Amino acid sequence: MRHKYRTRLLKSPTGDQVVLDLIEAVRNRSLGIVQFLLADSSVDVNLKDETGHTPLSWAARTRRPLVVQALLKVEGICADEKDDEGLTPLSWAAGWRGFKVELTREFGKRHRRVSEGTGHIRIVESLLARVDVDVNSQDDEGWTPLWWAASARNLNAMRCLLKRDDIDVNSRDSCGRTILSRAVETELLSVVNLLLDKDDVDINAKDDKGRTLLSLVSQKDDWEMVDSLLRREDIIDINATDQVGRTPLLWASLAGHLRIVERLLLAEHIDPDVKDENHQTPLSIAAELGHANVARALALRKTVDIDSKDLHGRTPLSWAAGQGHFAIVDHLLRDRDADANSRDNNGRTPMWWAAEKGHLKVVTILESYDKTTLHSLISEGNQPAVCVVLSAGYDINKLDSRKQTPLHVAVRNNRVNLAKMLISHQASLDVKDNLDMTPLSLALQNHGQDLVKLLLKSSASSADINVSGWFAGYRQSSILCLTGTKEGWRCVQYDDNIIIRDVLPKPLIPSDGEKRLFLFKDSSAWKRSLGSISGDAPQSYKIQTSPSRFVLERSWYESIHFSASLSMPQEPPRSYRKTFRMPYLGEIRVMWSIRPSKDDLGWKAVDLLSTLQDSSVPSDATELYTQFIFAVEAMWLKLCDRAEDHVSQCRLDQLREKGQSAELIHRLAEDAQKWLDLRLMLRDHIQAADELAILYFRHFNGGDGLNQVQSALQRLEVQVNRRLNTLDQITRDLVQLEFTWVAVREANKSTSIAKSIRRIRWITFIFLPAMFASNFFGVNITFLKENPEWRWYILIGGAVLVLTVFGWLTFKHNRIWSQSLEASYLKLNKQFKVSKLGLSKEEWLH
Repeated sequence: MRHKYRTRLLKSPTGDQVVLDLIEAVRNRSLGIVQFLLADSSVDVNLKDETGHTPLSWAARTRRPLVVQALLKVEGICADEKDDEGLTPLSWAAGWRGFKVELTREFGKRHRRVSEGTGHIRIVESLLARVDVDVNSQDDEGWTPLWWAASARNLNAMRCLLKRDDIDVNSRDSCGRTILSRAVETELLSVVNLLLDKDDVDINAKDDKGRTLLSLVSQKDDWEMVDSLLRREDIIDINATDQVGRTPLLWASLAGHLRIVERLLLAEHIDPDVKDENHQTPLSIAAELGHANVARALALRKTVDIDSKDLHGRTPLSWAAGQGHFAIVDHLLRDRDADANSRDNNGRTPMWWAAEKGHLKVVTILESYDKTTLHSLISEGNQPAVCVVLSAGYDINKLDSRKQTPLHVAVRNNRVNLAKMLISHQASLDVKDNLDMTPLSLALQNHGQDLVKLLLKSSASSADINVSGWFAGYRQSSILCLTGTKEGWRCVQYDDNIIIRDVLPKPLIPSDGEKRLFLFKDSSAWKRSLGSISGDAPQSYKIQTSPSRFVLERSWYESIHFSASLSMPQEPPRSYRKTFRMPYLGEIRVMWSIRPSKDDLGWKAVDLLSTLQDSSVPSDATELYTQFIFAVEAMWLKLCDRAEDHVSQCRLDQLREKGQSAELIHRLAEDAQKWLDLRLMLRDHIQAADELAILYFRHFNGGDGLNQVQSALQRLEVQVNRRLNTLDQITRDLVQLEFTWVAVREANKSTSIAKSIRRIRWITFIFLPAMFASNFFGVNITFLKENPEWRWYILIGGAVLVLTVFGWLTFKHNRIWSQSLEASYLKLNKQFKVSKLGLSKEEWLH
């Protein structure tokens, strides 16, 4: 063999063939041939074959320590040359002999799989002894020799490598993984322990997904490794989050590893409420996945937020209920008092999710804690979920924040089928919400005629629904007929052109318990449909009744119609003054028909007709006529309100005019007359109403109901008269105040005249002495015959003025003279009423 290589060497002077022969000899493990070929000094030992391998690389790969040593002795050899995959001889030596590299694609990334084997420690040591060997050299995948030794579980090689001070134990491959994370993924516990003994190893280093070593081992359920890591609590980041925000505790909860969760919860700095990118906590994930023991362990920790909401607003209880995990739901409710009424971003409660998924057992335990889920399901029209909730024994009359029952909600949202279902489960029909609305009144308000028929058929009470409420439900018609039987009420709407007198039954004996109530939206519908049967058109401001007393003489078997009406139109203006005028108060009418009863013991009212919009459905003629009187009372009270507003305006006008308006006193006088006219009108109304009451109730109703009607009339009289008395008193006060304003105004005029007289008196007081002095100079006196100078005039005038003032002061302060003047003032005041001039006694004395 050696002769063959020698002959080939002589024939091929080039070194390339020699290198190929050398590589072949290394691969064949022929130490002698290798030594023979290395004896040729012209051989380039660093030359590579078609795969990029050098002879040293092949020697390390084939685990030939003697060949490696021989090659390393060659001068100029490169001991750190990389092959086409970037592996150095040290990487091959740290791995295993004859290993197979498999490159696969998984999730779009390249991965290298290495089978278990042992490397040759002598080769590793020989390579590490050289200074030109880079112990941290990375191949194309970012793997270093330490990576290869760890992957091959070559602990001896790892120990040799870890002795180097320049070894990088935290290097990352092309995927961003560290050796530790790779070792944990492949479950190489011995490798992990060996790496953890290195002081500079970063146990908090994160891989390409942001996961730490603790995060990985927590998911792997490696309790010993977790415990070993947690003993380094001073340096380990126990709450480190990965790229999706998950902590080791959250990964352990996700995997359902109870022992790992319990060990993590014992850590001093553990935060059990760290949320991932979906804002889910460990408890939320455990509840969702049904890990009952893990969820219980987390929930028992008092610092855990039991009602923490995720990105969708769902709590742990919501997830557990939606997935049907009964044990978790029971524990969260009983032991931690979780909020069973918490709503997610779509307004759905835990019970909603349980009912939606059909988890009857979970719904049963949530029933006693929940408040409004049934309301929400009915509002959405989720009939299958409603069936589940009702099957669980849910309180069908539970009230929500608006004090509405589920039946209210079904009516409000026009859910006819759900309303039928609720009624079949004995739902209360007459519960009132915070606006005093029953399901029936709500159905009328929302124009749900099908629901109205259903509720009436189910005997829902209509006592609190007035006529306007019925027309709100049947807004297309101006005439309604409510038929009452033993089974309940039934509503029929008529066309506006219908003639009610043709609908009224013939004079036959009525059926037991049957009655009808015709409702009219206004008087025009009444006149159009009833015609002459309703009597004459009502006169303004008068209560007209029919029939008169002559009906007593009619045949016993004829139908008799009783009616009462009142029209209060607006009064036209009577003068230019702003006097009170009757406002428009509308027109009201009622009528009822009576017939002989079946047992011939009296009469019975079978048809009731009414235009009263604010009254409830009457049960008989007594209640209908009482409602009419109450409507009359309401009209009167409204009239009194308008009158009080008018009087208040008069008071404002009076304060503004302050007695200067000559028209106001006449306006008040006309108002006082108006109040008197209203008293007379009220008396006529009460008298007419009382006459009809006596006629019907005494002769056709056996006296029943007469006291009730007369009590209503008495109340009408008392209340309206009290208001009219108030108007009278206010008007009288305004008249008296107007007189006072006029008197004050006249007094102000007298005071002004008195001041003017006083000014004239003072002028005279000064002017008279001056005039006396001037006249003195005009008298023919010897003393003045020489026409003295004008200065004498000033002297004499001043002297006369001084004497005048002296005399005035003497008379003023002389008691006898003052008494004489006072007596004269009293005498004059008695005869001429001097005080009316606005002069007091002191002013007179002055």
